[in-house]
Amino acid sequence: MDLPAFGPDSYLEAGVLSGKLSEKLIHTSKIYDGMKSEYWVYVPAGYDPQVPAAADVFQDGSGYINRDGNNPALNVIDNLIAQKKIPVMICVFINPGDVADAPGTPPTGLSRPMPSSGTERSKTPCAARNMTPSVTATTGSCG
Repeated sequence: MDLPAFGPDSYLEAGVLSGKLSEKLIHTSKIYDGMKSEYWVYVPAGYDPQVPAAADVFQDGSGYINRDGNNPALNVIDNLIAQKKIPVMICVFINPGDVADAPGTPPTGLSRPMPSSGTERSKTPCAARNMTPSVTATTGSCG
């Protein structure tokens, strides 16, 4: 079986400090009535709330939060920050919304068709604006 190999940044390098991943949080959308999304906020070890930080939003977030999983994004982020290849950044890992409890919504489960109905380019800023108060509460800042 031919499987792609991880690069060296996929494994946490010796001496690189790990940041902190929040517990799973639930966000109730103010844009899509009744939609709830699971999300996690990652704050890297070098983060200083007094200094503005970059931000990154990962769609399908639960697929990226396991350091030993198929997409070890947390290791890559920590390694690249330590190497000064990317700035210190707050990362939000968000799953598609669940509209099961939304009024008047057919029972479709996840809301991928609804929020993704525009271009992907327009979806991330919308999600970021919708999530900013929650992220600020988690990190103490929204650089």
